[in-house]
Amino acid sequence: MPLSVGVLVRYRGHLLGISRKKDTSKWGLPGGKVDPEDGPPDDDFTLRRAARRELLEETGIDVSAADLTILHDGPCASGKPDGVTFWQTTYGLDLDGQIASARATAPAPQVGDGALMWLSTWAPLLEGPFGGYNAALKAAVDPDGV
Repeated sequence: MPLSVGVLVRYRGHLLGISRKKDTSKWGLPGGKVDPEDGPPDDDFTLRRAARRELLEETGIDVSAADLTILHDGPCASGKPDGVTFWQTTYGLDLDGQIASARATAPAPQVGDGALMWLSTWAPLLEGPFGGYNAALKAAVDPDGV
């Protein structure tokens, strides 16, 4: 099963969402496929490196791979017509502490792979193409959140 990573970024009670490139009404988390140049696929540091790379590419947030904390992993459908399912590992990043220590800056919404937006609820993440996986993630890390 191919591997993918995501990063749940929190800042001041909000979640960072990124839209699909071609449909800015569908939201997910920053992330993507694990590439061979990230390292051996059975290594936790490889997954952290891939998550850091995807976070930097899609949001401009540059943190150490060690700053990412594993939150959840499991199967995640690609949301594309090919029907590929990835084994997704999602890491967490709390920017409240990071910004206080001047190791990262909170991104302003911008256009990269997709539009970025600080979301006040999980709802847009649960409705998007990765809604099933994000519902499992929410249940694991924020069962009482809105």
